[in-house]
Amino acid sequence: MRFSQPLHPEIVLNKRGDKISRLMYQDWFEVISMDGFSNEGCKFAFDYEKATTPQLLEQIRYLQHDEILSKHVCLTKIFAQSKEKKIFHFGKSLIQDLSKMDKDIPLDLLPNQFLGYISFPPNLIADESGYCEGGYVGIFASQTLDVSQFNFTEEEKACRVLWMTYVVNGVICSMLLPLVTTKMSGFRLEGYVHDYSFESELSVTVPPETVQQLRNHVFRTLFNSVIFLSCKNAELELAKPSEQVGLSNKEILRRGGVINECTLPVTFVNRGYHGLNYSKDSTHVRSHLRFQRCGPGYSQIELVTVKAHERHFEKKHEKNKD
Repeated sequence: MRFSQPLHPEIVLNKRGDKISRLMYQDWFEVISMDGFSNEGCKFAFDYEKATTPQLLEQIRYLQHDEILSKHVCLTKIFAQSKEKKIFHFGKSLIQDLSKMDKDIPLDLLPNQFLGYISFPPNLIADESGYCEGGYVGIFASQTLDVSQFNFTEEEKACRVLWMTYVVNGVICSMLLPLVTTKMSGFRLEGYVHDYSFESELSVTVPPETVQQLRNHVFRTLFNSVIFLSCKNAELELAKPSEQVGLSNKEILRRGGVINECTLPVTFVNRGYHGLNYSKDSTHVRSHLRFQRCGPGYSQIELVTVKAHERHFEKKHEKNKD
């Protein structure tokens, strides 16, 4: 397998990609400072002392203009300054199945901390602006973030915060959501999605409710991907850039590996996954995926396949029999 898909972190880290975008992120990182920054989160401020040129001063004005842009830059800078810079690539079949999962999920089994970039296959997951190639996901303790501008309750301030952002055709979509497990049996995104365009406002003919649904679908796919990484049956395969491996491409393929033509290490998730097996005899319930508790005291989680079946109801209030 040969992997050469451009990755947004390569732009953020000034490795590969559009030169103007790479320079823009470098300017933003220069003038936005982390107040109390750690790998768990940050508070941000604007560093006017480093704005030594009109160009850098203009970038501060850009960042001040829109809070969503500032928070996008903050999360990407946290990623850029992280030690491991985790990038996870999901194959087409797995992402297609994960994107269809919309049932309640056990939020209490999420990792306490997470920071990484989720890479999607091209031309698969889209919102109203176009296809999304991936997004950044962070799970932090809310005490480490500046949440003063949000109407968080005391309970929300004491919990973890889910922070996600992605870019499609110059439009940033970001979301910050407190994960109050005592209140949330499932994951809902309504009311948390925002956008900002680098250019003029996009002329979108899609109805607002459809725009929201499309963006929620992207965010939900990112979120499901992070949950899957915590699953018992997740299989992770790290592939360093091929030039760092010390083997010929032919030898890498012979060993069943990945020729990673990117400039950054990429972890491939369940490369052998080939999708669900749908039964032609299924009737009312189609085959689908589900996150299910398992292990000692149900303290772990795994992704299971629910086979297509006909559901029978003996009595109105009795439990369904599969």
